Amino acid sequence: MRRGSFVVLATWLVVLTGAAGAAPQVTPRPPAPAGARGTPGAAETGTGLIVGTVVDASSGAPISGAVVTASVRAAGPVDAPGELAALERLAALQAAGLQAPAGGPTILRAFTTSDGRFLFRDLPPGTYNISTSANGYLTSAFGRQRPDGPPRPLTLGDGERRTTVSIRMWKYASISGVVVDETGAPAVGIPVRALRVTVVGEARRVSPGPTTYSDDRGYFRFGGLTPGGYLIAAPMTSIAVPVSAIDEYYTAMRSGDTGELMRERLASGAPMPTTGGLRVGDQQLQLSGIPTRTLAPPAPGPDGRILAYRTVFAPAASTIADAEVLPLASGETRANLTLQLQLSPTASVTGQVIGPDGPVSGIGVRLLPDGNTGLVIDNGFETATTVTNAAGRFVFLGVPAGSYTAKVQRVPRPTVPVDVTRLSVVGGVVMTTSGSSAPPAPPTEPVLWASAPVGVGATDVADVVLTLREGLRLSGRLVFDGASPQPPADRLQALTIRLAAVEGPTIQAQPARPDADGRFETAGYPPGRYFVTPGSIGAWSVRSILAGGRDVVADALDLDRDIDDAVITFTDRRTSLGGTVTTTTPGEVDAVVVAIPADYQGWIAHGMSIRRAPQATVAPDGRFSLGGLMPGDYLVAAFDADAPVNTQDPEFVAAMARVATPVRVAEGEQRQVSLAVARLR
Repeated sequence: MRRGSFVVLATWLVVLTGAAGAAPQVTPRPPAPAGARGTPGAAETGTGLIVGTVVDASSGAPISGAVVTASVRAAGPVDAPGELAALERLAALQAAGLQAPAGGPTILRAFTTSDGRFLFRDLPPGTYNISTSANGYLTSAFGRQRPDGPPRPLTLGDGERRTTVSIRMWKYASISGVVVDETGAPAVGIPVRALRVTVVGEARRVSPGPTTYSDDRGYFRFGGLTPGGYLIAAPMTSIAVPVSAIDEYYTAMRSGDTGELMRERLASGAPMPTTGGLRVGDQQLQLSGIPTRTLAPPAPGPDGRILAYRTVFAPAASTIADAEVLPLASGETRANLTLQLQLSPTASVTGQVIGPDGPVSGIGVRLLPDGNTGLVIDNGFETATTVTNAAGRFVFLGVPAGSYTAKVQRVPRPTVPVDVTRLSVVGGVVMTTSGSSAPPAPPTEPVLWASAPVGVGATDVADVVLTLREGLRLSGRLVFDGASPQPPADRLQALTIRLAAVEGPTIQAQPARPDADGRFETAGYPPGRYFVTPGSIGAWSVRSILAGGRDVVADALDLDRDIDDAVITFTDRRTSLGGTVTTTTPGEVDAVVVAIPADYQGWIAHGMSIRRAPQATVAPDGRFSLGGLMPGDYLVAAFDADAPVNTQDPEFVAAMARVATPVRVAEGEQRQVSLAVARLR
């Protein structure tokens, strides 16, 4: 080993518990000296050793000055993705001088030398999560084979020496270009969005990304992007608000009573009232994305038709279905893109929202272009938005010709318990903590939804009727089948049951919680395909989820009606698949074992639930274990740790199936197999 200076600092961090977003409580203490192993209550020291190298994923060059963080709990299994996520959320607090409650993870930090090497010594046995950070690079972790890939924990035996650990890091990428108007002149102050594109199964999914604005030259730039595929867009949305709604809002403001009005608007995503914009009849029109002081569209012509800019994608597309995905490699700089705004004649769309008790006032209505599968509904890519008037009538203004879907979705907001919130400042970071862990009370109003196709041409469209329906619910009971005592009522009522949409957005409804008898009922959801995802509860794991006449524990549920006979069965019988991996070369085994369903074509068609695709890190002596496995027929294979493993990519799954070993695992079985490292072909 080349000579270098290794610094190891032992600190404690608080791992987030309770509701998402809750801040940890930390107690400052004097900084520990370099090389210290922590304070009383820390994990015992040992004789284990981890020596590794941090390298650039593209070039393989060593990265000097990287911060390497290792976490280990004193006992118990470690959830690698969850704990690493907690570490990233607490990155601002990862420094010497923090004291955590007993049972928290021990945090060790080291810095790489000029040749990219790092060292952790005197380590007790345990399961370690190792993450890295460096200037100009994305945060990475041991076992990550792509920028957003899963990390792998590193298991260290008593006195074991791991001396060939390698961690790859990816450089940030960037995209830049200009926005011009229809004449080719620079367009100033235009919002530009970068959308990340991923492929899951047979579907392309688009996630919201960062937003920037064109400067006085029309220039825009996105830096700090994760390598991958992107869409670049200048979104334009016409926002129409009835003048009567504006008057109602300002009347409420003067009386100091806007709370209920705002709550109702937020429940349906209705646009907020504003005094700015263009008066068109009894509507106030704003064109989102267009700064009126620099790029105001022309006033309506003699025929009353409004000219409006429409959403454009680089290099030249007006719909997401036709947009070009721009690939970005690690560290790649892509420049000279041009987004040219398109000024188009438009039409209006009018209609009415009808609820169970008649016309519905003050509810938001959205018009989305067809083909936008994967975009969340409230991310600013609607062609038009509006809110109904007192008679339930709505008007979309400035709609270019095209095929659309008009949607209404009202999700009642939960009632948050009133409690004291404490503020504190730790290391320059403002921390907020609540004195209560009680979940918000579930809303009493139902989820309401409606949708209708709308085709827009050269003339206005009238009499679109949106009839609200209550969301569909999944209800049933929990069953615990095993020798262990059934969880007590308080543990049952802390369990959450969520529905996650396979495609498109999932409504932000509060998760279902069972009662003391184990019965549950979800909030209402629009029709669609959903994964049912119960939380964990002690030593119990989910065996089956019977709903709609079939087991959807690992497949999507087709929610096309209320289902009231669901049975979620938990078992305490541990099912696992383990064994050994052999290689043709002597030395430590550096590999990963992956399992996929034997019927992988059906699995792909049903949404590729990650529950049916477990992975395990192989120990240096070749041993591995896939714990918490669901019973069933699998295809299992071992790959080099550097192999591009991605079980959400159908091409990888098909290639893996050609070299994998079929294995059947029964419930409660601890199956053992022997695998050789496979090569994809």
